[in-house]
Amino acid sequence: MYTYPFSLPPFYIAIIRCLGVLEGLAIQVDPKARVISAAYPYVASRVLTDPQDDLQEALRRLALSSDGHIRWDRLEGLLEKAKESSGYDVTAAIDQLTDYLLSADGENLLNEVSDEIVNGADSLSSDSLRYVIDAFRALSIKDEVEAVKAFRALQSLLASSSRGVDAVQEELQNDLRKILPEPTVSMAQFWNIA
Repeated sequence: MYTYPFSLPPFYIAIIRCLGVLEGLAIQVDPKARVISAAYPYVASRVLTDPQDDLQEALRRLALSSDGHIRWDRLEGLLEKAKESSGYDVTAAIDQLTDYLLSADGENLLNEVSDEIVNGADSLSSDSLRYVIDAFRALSIKDEVEAVKAFRALQSLLASSSRGVDAVQEELQNDLRKILPEPTVSMAQFWNIA
């Protein structure tokens, strides 16, 4: 009767039915509620940390393209979502990743990861050097009038230290943001990691 027979185990059907009922109840209480979206951090955590073969295969399908290259955006999304899970253990995820990379199946990925690390470090160092040069240019005093303005601003900043260190520090940061160039994309990503 059917060209491609398709069947699910009974417990899958029961789980899907329960999720459908939960979703329906949640929508009745709050029309913007999404049970599946709320469960995604837990699912991402399990996919990244559980050593079961089925979950590891799911991770490979999510994080790797059909030709075996890493889908960085998907892997980053999984890691971001997994952080939101209360039971997420980043060391278990790193252990799983390391075990796979050191296996025979992961040799090509290990080369790709090492190339990406070298390219990222190279990009970060050249962007940082360019940023420091631009920052020095922005902070350099071009004439005597600018020097007097800078010293007066420093005097007023030191004289207003009675406001508290936090207020002075925040004002200084705001003034520097106006003067210094915007950080590069690679610097922002590095700061996000650090």
